[in-house]
Amino acid sequence: MDEFKEKFARNCEKISLPKHDVGPFYVTPREDGRKESLIIGRHKDVTHLGQQMRVNEKLQKDLKAIGVRFGTRDGSREEDRDRSPLHGKQEKLPDRESAPDILFNLIMKLQKEWGHARDGDINPVVKAAFATKTLQSHHLVEDKIVKNLGRDTRSLSREEAPAVLVAQELHLRYLTPNISSADRERFTKDMKSEEAVRIIEQLFIGEKRKNGEREGGLYNRPGLESLIEPTADAIREIERTKPGP
Repeated sequence: MDEFKEKFARNCEKISLPKHDVGPFYVTPREDGRKESLIIGRHKDVTHLGQQMRVNEKLQKDLKAIGVRFGTRDGSREEDRDRSPLHGKQEKLPDRESAPDILFNLIMKLQKEWGHARDGDINPVVKAAFATKTLQSHHLVEDKIVKNLGRDTRSLSREEAPAVLVAQELHLRYLTPNISSADRERFTKDMKSEEAVRIIEQLFIGEKRKNGEREGGLYNRPGLESLIEPTADAIREIERTKPGP
């Protein structure tokens, strides 16, 4: 039995990479109008995949053939990046304020109104800096939250929990900062499961309305919507898991 698929990837397709010592991995369903999918797996496997993508061109081509992307847009692929050495000096990423104020304000306006503008679209310095960074593993439900609930065991432990492979710009500029420290600290071991599940759903997949549509949620936006079902699977597993001592 494929335990990961049964628990976290029921609506995803398992992919085969027989020539590479990585995996297993699963691709999410393609959203309407999109030609590429996101790739998920265990955090430790996804982290390893991101590292291998820097140096293994055959792996890059195989994932391209499958139709895997690493951002919210089709065409967000590893081989489009400048493959600098995995180890070596990492330059500090420029702050948002490194762009002229007028451009910075425009970035904020676009991100607020459209939800899909990138700093790198306007600031080439930011774009160049992120272009050299290794793809990163992002837990579908942040591991800090799972740990605070005392449920970071077995398939929900940090290394085994489900994660998605994404570009560092998406990870650092959107996914991580949109779940605040205050949000993470709301969760405790003695918290009732019903309350924990309700808040996690609001934070990550949005609250489901009577008309079937979702409101809010980290993944409830174009390019990330295919993560809603795997995240819902992860939330159900959190609900089933008893808090540890």
